[in-house]
Amino acid sequence: MEFNTFVHKKHWYNSFWADLAYVLLGALALMLIFGVQYATGEFGFSADLEKNIVESKDTVIVNFSQPVSKNAVEKNFEITPVAPVDLSWSDNFRKLEIKPQDSFSAGENYTLKISPQDVFSFSRLIGKNINPVVLSFRVASPPQVVSILPVSGESGVKIDSAIKISFDKSTFGYDVNFIIDPSSKFDLSYDSERKNFTLLPKGKFDYERDYSVSVRLAPSDENAEVGQMPEIFRANFKTEASPPPPETVEEVVLPEDKIAGIVADSQVATTEAAIAEGRYIDINLAKQQLSIFENGERLGTYLVSTGKRGMATPTGTFHVMAKRGRAWSKKYNLYMPYFMQFTGQGHGIHELPEWKNGYKEGANHLGTPVSHGCVRLGVGPAAKVYDFSEVGTPIVIHY
Repeated sequence: MEFNTFVHKKHWYNSFWADLAYVLLGALALMLIFGVQYATGEFGFSADLEKNIVESKDTVIVNFSQPVSKNAVEKNFEITPVAPVDLSWSDNFRKLEIKPQDSFSAGENYTLKISPQDVFSFSRLIGKNINPVVLSFRVASPPQVVSILPVSGESGVKIDSAIKISFDKSTFGYDVNFIIDPSSKFDLSYDSERKNFTLLPKGKFDYERDYSVSVRLAPSDENAEVGQMPEIFRANFKTEASPPPPETVEEVVLPEDKIAGIVADSQVATTEAAIAEGRYIDINLAKQQLSIFENGERLGTYLVSTGKRGMATPTGTFHVMAKRGRAWSKKYNLYMPYFMQFTGQGHGIHELPEWKNGYKEGANHLGTPVSHGCVRLGVGPAAKVYDFSEVGTPIVIHY
């Protein structure tokens, strides 16, 4: 074989394998580029949300079907309505966590637009456009009041009624505050889910009075003061009318001194003073008599009506704690003229009680225990004992 022929064949041999190597390297490069782009979702991917309904401060989690390009996704990320959020990744760029910097708006619907395709991506160079994935979630509304008893606008509500309020869902994670106006103290109870609340007033409401109930609610982590909590519900109701006075008890015709409640000297049960110096009031429960003494001398004795069975007037030594010329009993809805309080539970000495319409308890009750624990005096003696006493005057009650 001639030398020139050999050289020619050798050059052909080298060119073939070089071209083949270039083709293989180019193919590998294309496969590598395509593989990377495919692996990062550029040629299509799917995604879904772990939860479609979230609370206002929840982190929204997106799960991708495969790893995606972090830079491309974050560059193209859109949330509507616009909300400041922080993005973080996990699971080899398969999981995206979207955390609100403050909170999402309660009751709002949000849309996420996610695309892993960059401006200079390989898929764009070959003319393949990938539509972004669109996901949506809704932020749960805060608990709402769905019912209240008494019904708002109701009238004739019993003065001992409990107020019952129900929410559409649990109020866990929220501070709930109830305000009854005019101001009224109450005991609060609720079920295990904190959906149904019961407000039981301490004592009773007033007769024929308008009341309002305000419900305020705020997320617990806000630590809001009551005045800063937004009102989410308000209702009103009116209590029942005052009952008519009890039927008049037929008075027993007694001598005038008996009607006034003055006890004759011959009928006085306690004649000796228990306290020798100064003024004091002596009450004999067995004989239903009240005597006033000064420096050991009895100045007068009067018939009284003390506590009935089960509500007996307490025994012992007390003193006048306070005096009010015409006290009002919210509990029993009546006036107590010439009131002299002698216990912290509200026991007092006073004139026969009066109802709002002017009806006055009959004097025929004097001498019989019929009260709820107080000591009742007749008209005339009550004013005399009231003038006789002062705050601090001792009161001895015995059988």
